[in-house]
Amino acid sequence: MNNINYMCKLANKLWQAANFPLNSRYGNAISKCEEFQSKYLLRLLQTNAKTVYGKTWDFSSISSVRQFQERVPLTKYEDYRPYINRISNGERFILTNEDVLLFEPSSGSTSS
Repeated sequence: MNNINYMCKLANKLWQAANFPLNSRYGNAISKCEEFQSKYLLRLLQTNAKTVYGKTWDFSSISSVRQFQERVPLTKYEDYRPYINRISNGERFILTNEDVLLFEPSSGSTSS
């Protein structure tokens, strides 16, 4: 093994050792990704259960990802237009329990 190859391997091993705690936490997090995302979804649903949209789909009674999938349909932008118009007119707690500060088109937006 030449010196450069040896030094690269040594540097890599040192880097791995230095990052072991972070790498360990990352590995633990990704091994529980589905569990984390399920809990996060349920927390979002409970947080927004009293919004107009949350009441429409009865977020407060959803207790699993499966219930969410069965109850809340897939949507597209046009499905949200009436809600967005209400928010634009100053109504609160329509889609989220937080105040909406601004709307900004995404790079993929085709309408203004």
